[in-house]
Parts: sequence; structure tokens; C-alpha cells
Amino acid sequence: LQRLIRLVALAVSLAAIILAASNNNNNTTTKLTIMSKKKSSSAAESDSLILHIASTKTDMALQVGQFVRDRAKLAIHERGRFTIAFSGGSLPAIVAHGLLASAAAQAEDDSKAEQEAAQKREAQFYSKWHVFFADERYVPLDDKDSNYKACVDVLFSKLGGGSGKYGVPADQIYAIDPTLELPEAARAYEQLVRKHVKPARVAGVPAFDLVLLGMGPDGHTCSLFPGHKILREMHSLVAPIDDSPKPPSKRVTMTYPLLDAARCAAFVAAGAAKQSALVSVLASASNDGMSSAAANQRHGHIRMGSNGKDDRLPAARISSSQVHWFIDEAAAAKLHQ
Repeated sequence: LQRLIRLVALAVSLAAIILAASNNNNNTTTKLTIMSKKKSSSAAESDSLILHIASTKTDMALQVGQFVRDRAKLAIHERGRFTIAFSGGSLPAIVAHGLLASAAAQAEDDSKAEQEAAQKREAQFYSKWHVFFADERYVPLDDKDSNYKACVDVLFSKLGGGSGKYGVPADQIYAIDPTLELPEAARAYEQLVRKHVKPARVAGVPAFDLVLLGMGPDGHTCSLFPGHKILREMHSLVAPIDDSPKPPSKRVTMTYPLLDAARCAAFVAAGAAKQSALVSVLASASNDGMSSAAANQRHGHIRMGSNGKDDRLPAARISSSQVHWFIDEAAAAKLHQ
């Protein structure tokens, strides 16, 4: 009965926020905490899943950009630096649009002197960033498939890329070494993470301030694909994969132990192609221990693994202290059905 109540409450809540977002003429994001996994002494670090719905993809990007800036400012204030991991796909372009627009809006009406002062502040701000890649294709760094290249081209080069007046210093953007053999490249990248990202919530496991993730229509995130053996990797924090179902077949990816240790994870998903997977992800998160039979009855395409976690929807298994979902109305359309 309690599970049924939770499902009904979730359905009512999602319907309410969809209606609120659709009626919102100011294009602001509606957000709702839909799950609290366990009690925490810190409200800022409490375990929760928070859903943000924006009217359009552009509005969503602006919200993501501001969110990243806010998390960076918080981390720099509390710890003197900001550690972030980017995933690939369409994510870098979306984040770049929002992050650059957010910075530009703050200086739009400033005088020349004020703009110069703002640039210096931006330089100091980005000098505290340490950037990693949550997954990477095992290709040269200048290859069109490289996540590193995508982020540099659409974001970091626009900030100076470490070579202009301001931007993330080039030696604080940490890429894989594709000249190494694939397994060694993964091991070397894990060592980089351990060197530059300090543990926090989980003893011995580095804790990123923010991991930015996407989700494919099949529910994969990073290079964690449905049903793949990589989902069972619990020892290596960064692992190689040589049989990816999506090209290119060879990749390096962060695994659940590292992703789950992050202080915050934020998914970015836009468009109608994400609708079905999104419904399943949120249902899986809200059920909190619902049995396999019940899950199959409610969402027939979800299969629960022997550990009680969904093995066909990798994105649903991310369990950082805070998990945020930034989506547009096109992706949210099925949430109220």
C-alpha cells in the first residue's frame, strides 16, 4: 500500500509541475524534490533527486549554466577550488550555451572599466576550476569524436582555453592519454583523478564537486550501457571498454563508485527522444526498493538486477548526494501520462 501511495503521489506531483511549467509565461524552471533517500545533517548535501523543467531547450541551457556557476562558487568558497567532470554527446554544447550566456548577461550593462574588472574576476573564478571527463572516446584528442575536443571547441576556447586573457588553465583540463594502451590509459586517468580530486563523503574515493551527465534514449550515461558488464565494475574508478554498442567501440569511462561519490550529479536531457527513458528513470528512483515484479508491472521494459538495481537503465543508478535533472518540456511530455 505504501508503494502504491508513493506512486500516486509521484504521478500527482509530476502532473502539477508539468502544468506549472506549461503555464509559465516567464520561461523559468519549475523544480521539485521527488525523493529523499536518507536523512542528512546538511541540507546542502542531503540525498535527493531534484527535477527542473524548462519551457525550451534554450531556457534549460541557461538554467544549467547558472547552476554550474553557482556550484562552482560554492565549492570555491568552501574548498578553494572546483572539480567538475563533463560527459560527452550533446552536453558540452548545451552547457557552453548556458554558461557563456550567464557570464555575458552579468556584464551586459557594465561600463568598459566595469567589464575589465569583471574579466579579472572571471579569470580568477576559472583559475580555480579543475576539469575532467566522465567518459571519453579512445581517439586522438584532436579527433572529431573526442569529448575533450568538443568541450575545448565549444566552451573552453570561448573562455580563452588557458591561452587567452582568461579561462580554465590548460594544465587544469585533464584529458586521457590516447597514446597509451587502452587499459593503461584508464589506469593512468584514475591516478590523475586520485591526485587532483580529494575524498569527501565516501572514504578513499575522490569526490567531484559536480559531474555533468547526459542520457541516451536507451538510458545509458557516460559509457555505461544497458546490460553491459561495465555496470558491475565496483573496484576500478575509471575503466576501459572495448566493445561499446555505440561507435567508437573503445572508450574510457568513470564507473559507479566514482560517480556516486560526487557531491552533486546533474543530468541534462532535452527532446522527445528522451521521454520514455526519463519516465522510467524517475519511476525507478521514486520506488526506492520496489520489487522486480512490481517494477515490471508498472514499467514492463525495466528489469531489476540481482542487487536490486535496474540493469537496463544505467542513468537510474546514479546515487550521488544530490542528483539534479534538467529537462525541457519536450522531454517531460510523458511524465503526466
